[in-house]
Amino acid sequence: MKTRHMLWGLTSVLLIIIACGKDDLLNKDIAKSPEPQLPDTPYDYKSTNNAKATLGRVLFYEKALSLNNTVSCGSCHKQTFGFADNTAVSKGLEGLPTARNTSSLLNDNTRRFWDNRAADFDEAVLQPVQNHTEMFIFDLSILPEKLGQRPYYGKLFKDAYGDEVISVERIQRALSFFLGTMNATVNIPLRYSTSPSQFTALEHEGRKLFIGKAKCSGCHTSSTFLSGWSGESQNIGLDIEYKDNGVGTVINREHLYGSFKVPSLLNISRTAPYMHDGRFATLREVIDHYNEGIQPHPNLAFNLRKGHYSDLPLEPGDDPSNPPPIRLGLTEHEKQALEAFLKTMVDQDILTSPRFSDPFRN
Repeated sequence: MKTRHMLWGLTSVLLIIIACGKDDLLNKDIAKSPEPQLPDTPYDYKSTNNAKATLGRVLFYEKALSLNNTVSCGSCHKQTFGFADNTAVSKGLEGLPTARNTSSLLNDNTRRFWDNRAADFDEAVLQPVQNHTEMFIFDLSILPEKLGQRPYYGKLFKDAYGDEVISVERIQRALSFFLGTMNATVNIPLRYSTSPSQFTALEHEGRKLFIGKAKCSGCHTSSTFLSGWSGESQNIGLDIEYKDNGVGTVINREHLYGSFKVPSLLNISRTAPYMHDGRFATLREVIDHYNEGIQPHPNLAFNLRKGHYSDLPLEPGDDPSNPPPIRLGLTEHEKQALEAFLKTMVDQDILTSPRFSDPFRN
């Protein structure tokens, strides 16, 4: 059924291209396009060029970056959900499903996308624009003319770059610059034995589990709770055989099949559903996976196996050359405590601040 839906969607997109010439695509719905509502003085993005960040913000929510002017970056990366989406997969052009769950953009200072295929935002930002199920402007050269017919871009580009010239490179750089300002800030000390005053007793217990028995900090550490010992990607034993092999497919390395990007945990309570395919609807389901559901994939991360790296001893009959997955043995109360701690990792400001909001929404 999903394949049939995708075929119908692709057919619809192709019909748009066949039925419309280039001029039609450039002019479609321009008259209906609202102008962004911007403050007289740009918001402070704590950057060297607030005007460039402002341009990037408008471009982020600009539906003219899609073939038929119906999809923007913000259509899938929604502020209220931590710049992720609240569905397993998102809807792209003509309602086509995206290949993977929409991951959060916050504090994304490692490689981009679930399969780590982009080194940075500069390399990443225009890939969804060209993607055939997302925004489908394969020929990026039409973007300057397309945006040039929106009257508000002349001033925005001049403020950002010193003149009104619109180019693909400038679009790319402004988008990348804006995304680089999306940094949530949460003050959560991990390495102290005393209970910080901002935590309840249950949350503090969860904090101790996070760095101890639950072993979360092996992969999620530093101020952004991103990659730790594990590196930028890891196989966490979601399946014995993966339909989507992630990083391994991109770089054609079998030992990385099933590996995916280690995401930041900041605002994790707002970015459900979880994993590259959105299979887990709640944080409790994620905790249950690590507690008793890790599968013995051949490429399973060593810190998720019994033995030296996890400090969980092998049992009689275990193969030391291929250790089995860990089983944490968390009690119901401990699961509740860990979930309570994870829910403290929220920066409310970035979820509601007008400087990151949709300027086209009245």
